[in-house]
Amino acid sequence: MKNSASFFLLAGGIIFLFSCEQENSNTLQSDNYHIEIVDSVQINRMFSSPSIVATHPENGNLLIMTSEGDQELVVVMSQEGALLKEFEYPKEGPKSAGYPILSADFFENGYAIMGYGFLLTYDRDFAVIKSLKIPVRSSGMIYSRSNDLKTIEKGGRQHLLIQHGVETEKQVIEAEYYDEYNLLTLVDPANETFESYGRFHEGSMFRSGKAFYFIRTFFEPAGDITKAIVSNDTVLYTFDIAGRELSRSVIPFDE
Repeated sequence: MKNSASFFLLAGGIIFLFSCEQENSNTLQSDNYHIEIVDSVQINRMFSSPSIVATHPENGNLLIMTSEGDQELVVVMSQEGALLKEFEYPKEGPKSAGYPILSADFFENGYAIMGYGFLLTYDRDFAVIKSLKIPVRSSGMIYSRSNDLKTIEKGGRQHLLIQHGVETEKQVIEAEYYDEYNLLTLVDPANETFESYGRFHEGSMFRSGKAFYFIRTFFEPAGDITKAIVSNDTVLYTFDIAGRELSRSVIPFDE
């Protein structure tokens, strides 16, 4: 049986779907969405629930989080489906960022992996370069195999932008919690620094005096700016490289 990783175009973004014997090209359309298969990769290997979490910006290699039985794997594969690297991710020990794996990305000449409470960088052969403890508490919900870690350029060097938790000692039922809430965290692995990135604006629904649980930020860097939206909200934020708000707009879902 072959696994096929099929790239879909959905509302201006690309999502990935793995299926068996998916070799035909189809298009689905309605008044509300448009889905089209634009490319596919045939993989002659059986994986359990593989998730493509990153594409290399230069060579197009795919970074995949998956598993075989109880063993979590991080796999690097070419666009043609050739298996280039396979890392048996340990649940604990010096080569582990914690269990389960939350997210991963290509970083410098290797990779970065974020687990529960830790972030590790590796060389191209998955030897550990640096292990960092994330000094922000979890938001309360664990999202494994997510896109909550992304590489960005700042000052001519690669940094990491992560969605992991909030840098405040306040509680979710306190108004100050939302005043201090950072939407993302900017990480400089070389200097081992973690900086708050992005805040809720004045008048945000999250600063209305009500309690909100399990807040999650969805984000996409592009050059020196990052677009972000928060779960259960309709505001699209644009931040600069330092996390300062450049603009915000309401997404017109009813149009």
